[in-house]
Amino acid sequence: MLEARSVAVVGASNRAGSFGLRLATEALRSPAGPEVHLVNPRHQEILGHACSPTLSEIPKPVDLVLLGVPHAALVEQLTCAAARGDRSAVVFGTASGLDAELGQTARDAEMALCGSGCMGFVNVARGVRAIGYVERSPLPVGPIALVSHSGSAFSALLRTHRALAYSLAVSSGRELVTTAADYVGYALELPETRVVALLLETLRDPAGLRTALAGAAARDVPVVALTVGGSPTGRAMVDAHSGALAGDDAVWEALFDAYGVHRVADLDEMADTLELFSIGRRARPGSVGIATVHDSGAERALVADVADRCGVRFAPLQDDTRRRLAELIDPGLQPDNPLDVWGTGASTRELFAGCLRALADDPAVGVVALAVDLVEEHDGDESYPQAAEDAAASTE
Repeated sequence: MLEARSVAVVGASNRAGSFGLRLATEALRSPAGPEVHLVNPRHQEILGHACSPTLSEIPKPVDLVLLGVPHAALVEQLTCAAARGDRSAVVFGTASGLDAELGQTARDAEMALCGSGCMGFVNVARGVRAIGYVERSPLPVGPIALVSHSGSAFSALLRTHRALAYSLAVSSGRELVTTAADYVGYALELPETRVVALLLETLRDPAGLRTALAGAAARDVPVVALTVGGSPTGRAMVDAHSGALAGDDAVWEALFDAYGVHRVADLDEMADTLELFSIGRRARPGSVGIATVHDSGAERALVADVADRCGVRFAPLQDDTRRRLAELIDPGLQPDNPLDVWGTGASTRELFAGCLRALADDPAVGVVALAVDLVEEHDGDESYPQAAEDAAASTE
């Protein structure tokens, strides 16, 4: 399914703004160049490609069937695909009242099935686009494998202006057959995948997900998870939306603790955390805390307050580190952690880069953050980003 080399788009259309047109457009834009068969009895040609009247008239089984058909035709078309020996399908609509029949049909035929109630998937690393809305093209290949029960969050994370890029992105929906665990297991086999992102409403395959998380831990691939449905109102909404009971918060907590999953509270924190892990740098083994560099005494105190609330420890600095810092900063400033280096503002690039390197060299420091306001400088000064780049180039 995820590496399909032949795709049938059932319900393809020429009508402007239609789901069938978007579905066909995206399939045809797949960088891998799969053989795409467009299916609609009312058209002979769509987007310059010949159109078959029915799925059954495609000469041989295909790897993937995209079902862009009305609710009433879903069972018939999936049954046809199963009988033909087609290997997988995506059910985009909610398929209300049909989930059991669709799932059983696919399982009996040993078909993989994405959905129902999903947006499809983009295998960025392998060049397959199976989505029902128009996404930017090309999508850059990156380190994140995303599996989301939410279609809206799936598209939002693909379209964010943050520095996030994906090896695989899946809107898995109700997971009638193929589950989040299956997608994660596949993604971990992609060499491009260096971090896994999960947005989950419910736990459909506990044993499979435990296996997938264990696989990520064994490969030292961090997993970032956001769960929804923790409140009484949220749980009711998950039941209405996904047809499943929301995962119990204590169960999520125990599962994530067991496999070192990084749990986040909202989409903003998810984007922040994914961006951090995407850099590819990890905390130094054996370190005991962080170090931060500031250009403001008040903001330094603010970060200290936030760290205290979050239980984040600042690393104690060795004497040699303090001596190096004292040689760099202006008289009257203290070589402490967190570190305020703003004095006269002279030689800013060299000053900040030197302080960042000195802190990074301290064995107690696991990671160093440059905590400054990257606002537009009206005199064109780019010392802060240049200092960060200098320090990054000479540290791990």
